[in-house]
Amino acid sequence: MSLVYNAAKFAGLGSGGVYAWISAPVLATLVSNNYTPNPDDVYASAMSGAELSGGTWSGLFAGSIRQPLQSKTDTNNTTDDQTEHDAADMTWSGISAGTVHGVILLLHSNALGSGFSNGNAPLLAYLSVVATVTNSGSFTCSWANSGLIVLASG
Repeated sequence: MSLVYNAAKFAGLGSGGVYAWISAPVLATLVSNNYTPNPDDVYASAMSGAELSGGTWSGLFAGSIRQPLQSKTDTNNTTDDQTEHDAADMTWSGISAGTVHGVILLLHSNALGSGFSNGNAPLLAYLSVVATVTNSGSFTCSWANSGLIVLASG
């Protein structure tokens, strides 16, 4: 199950929203099956203990497992009546940190000013992936052609 968190939908991911997709520092992190996605989760504290870490890959606020999204785009697709938020595909190289069950997109905790810490970094989306054991190889996320996050009407 993949989802966009309700708080992210409410705050707005578009260029005029609180969580402006293009300009905001959006990170991707890898989580285990110790996290059960809930659309009502708001902050990174909800995934406590589920973020992967091991070897040279560490979790949490300054951890290397949280990688910034690159080449982000916003498309207002009026043909299909949807907004498409996309980014370049991502690869975690030389990772040995457990089994990946999902990718969580979140804002860097400094994105909205002071007072933010690891626990209250806003969650944007959860992307379910095929369970993959990391054995010092590469883990690559190839996002869908229609976008990483697609918000459609109806």
